[in-house]
Amino acid sequence: MRFSQGISTRVLSSISVLVSGTLISGCVTNTVAELRNDPASYDGSIQVHLAPDVVFRHLREAAKNCLEQAPMGTPVLSESEFDSSTQSGQIRQRMTAQQVLLNMTIIDLAKQAGAETELKLYTVKGWRAIGVTMPKKEDLVRWGSGDKVCWNGH
Repeated sequence: MRFSQGISTRVLSSISVLVSGTLISGCVTNTVAELRNDPASYDGSIQVHLAPDVVFRHLREAAKNCLEQAPMGTPVLSESEFDSSTQSGQIRQRMTAQQVLLNMTIIDLAKQAGAETELKLYTVKGWRAIGVTMPKKEDLVRWGSGDKVCWNGH
């Protein structure tokens, strides 16, 4: 029994080191432009029937409450900016790993005709996303409309 527990502990420790090392070595050059220009990262766009400043305020609050978890002890933070003159903005979910900030999620907001806001979602895929909870388009619709529930079933 002790033999198998020792192996399990060593295996889990090795996996943790491997995942952390892989995250760092594979994402060091993960910039906003690289994430936005990677077709695999683009999750699509959606329309929210509210003004951009209202949607931004709701999404910024949801980002602080829902996207700032600490998977495997690694700090995750959200950053946001909004230009009231162009009614556009961006919210970024970033993870700190060995003093390197890695972009995990980007949400672009832009004013559309009338009181509509277009949201574009970009998320890291594959092994780089292990252990990080990232939003889906359905979450953005709910959060942009003012819903405060972080996750519905995922």
